[in-house]
Amino acid sequence: MSVYPQSLIDHLSSNVTTICHCWRLTRSDGTVAGYTDHDRALTVDGIRFEPETGFSGSEARDTLGLSVDTVDVEGALRPFHSR
Repeated sequence: MSVYPQSLIDHLSSNVTTICHCWRLTRSDGTVAGYTDHDRALTVDGIRFEPETGFSGSEARDTLGLSVDTVDVEGALRPFHSR
C-alpha cells in the first residue's frame, strides 16, 4: 500500500488540481538530468526538470500481494549536460 503525504491528499481532494510527472535520471558517472511532462521547467530538490522531452508515463499501478508495482515511461533521450 502506498503512503502519501497529507499535503498531496489535500491537493488531490480539491476541485481543481495541477500535477505532473518528473523523471530524474542519474548516469553511472554521477551526472543527473531531470525531465517533466509539465509545460514549463520545474526545480525540485535542486534538480531542474526540463519540459518538452517527449516522455510520457503510464498510470501508476499499486497492487496487493507479491506483485511488483510499476510505472512505464516511454520516450527518447537527448544529450544532456551536468547541472
